[in-house]
Amino acid sequence: MNVMYPYNKKIGAFLANAYDASTFELMKENYIKAKQGMIDEGLTPDLYGKWFDWEKTADWQMNYTYQYMDGLIARCDYYINQTKQANISPFTDIYNQMIQNLRDESQRNGPVDWAARPAWVIKYAPLYYWGMAVWIFTIAVCGIIIIIAATYALESKYDIQIELERKIGPEK
Repeated sequence: MNVMYPYNKKIGAFLANAYDASTFELMKENYIKAKQGMIDEGLTPDLYGKWFDWEKTADWQMNYTYQYMDGLIARCDYYINQTKQANISPFTDIYNQMIQNLRDESQRNGPVDWAARPAWVIKYAPLYYWGMAVWIFTIAVCGIIIIIAATYALESKYDIQIELERKIGPEK
């Protein structure tokens, strides 16, 4: 089973839907669902999307992710009010530019979940977080074991050959 499926089911898919939404109301609804999914998954404001202490800066903390999500939801409200007040139809270039501006903002420094996704992975699937490092370590350990076993086997074969030569003489 895909490690990221539970994350995508609770959080990631809603963020993708928000990005692809055709109206601000739909965007807002999906941002709210994604934020609630983060909360339901136990991504508390004190968690980080990084492992080591020297990497844990405010931009990688869930607290900021929640503030950013609140800002996107507030922008949706602003655009909803603006389109109603100015009577802007969803079928106009102005509306399309407004919605594109919000999409651009949601991807400005990467995806909205730049901290939530790795924070979730660290919490629920740390081996997946380390990915390649785990594989490299495992392959290195297996390689060392194979080299030791091969060396031992060759030494044993050589010792047996010397013992046989000593008892029965060299091979002809």
